[in-house]
Amino acid sequence: MDSLNIAKAAVSILTPYLAQVGGSVAQEVGGSVWKKTKEVHSAIVKQFSGEGTAQQALERLEEEPLNEVKKADFIRFLKEKLEADRKFAEQLKELIEDVPQVGNNEFNTNIQGGSVGKQVNIGSAGDVSF
Repeated sequence: MDSLNIAKAAVSILTPYLAQVGGSVAQEVGGSVWKKTKEVHSAIVKQFSGEGTAQQALERLEEEPLNEVKKADFIRFLKEKLEADRKFAEQLKELIEDVPQVGNNEFNTNIQGGSVGKQVNIGSAGDVSF
């Protein structure tokens, strides 16, 4: 995983945590997700502490974690930090990989210049025929 993808994954993981969607979500999903997400956040906070503009970008994201401009700004700073510190990049990558995956398997399909007669989404299945 390259620096940009690590940064994007970290922000994706942190957004619900920072938005405090958490109380009930943490209980429903389980403590392990919340615990691992806190570890990701703590690692980033530690690296950005005393880093001036980068620390300010993190603080702005913490204040408004759903703001797309603030997410993009923070991703830029995190990407730069990851590129400059390969040890931190590897640590953050491992922390991200340790966060249990939850949620649905949602995706979008765009059709241009055609029509869809039937669409079937399968999360997992044995033998399937149409």
